[in-house]
Amino acid sequence: DLVVSIWPAVIGTRFASMTQAVSFEEGILTVKVKNSTLLSLLEAHEKPRLLNKFKEKFPQVTFRNIVFRIG
Repeated sequence: DLVVSIWPAVIGTRFASMTQAVSFEEGILTVKVKNSTLLSLLEAHEKPRLLNKFKEKFPQVTFRNIVFRIG
């Protein structure tokens, strides 16, 4: 899936090695993260920016949410 494959470019080099997009279904992108601290940071501070970047790159696709999971 193109959305999953472009994740490293969207998240940026700072977090790319600590995260992995695993699926995109029904407008929800699921991302595995290395630890709870990173999960909290992404959830609280980065999620709106990431959703906006995806909406800019894929205007024809509906993005409802990004779900972060420890894994």
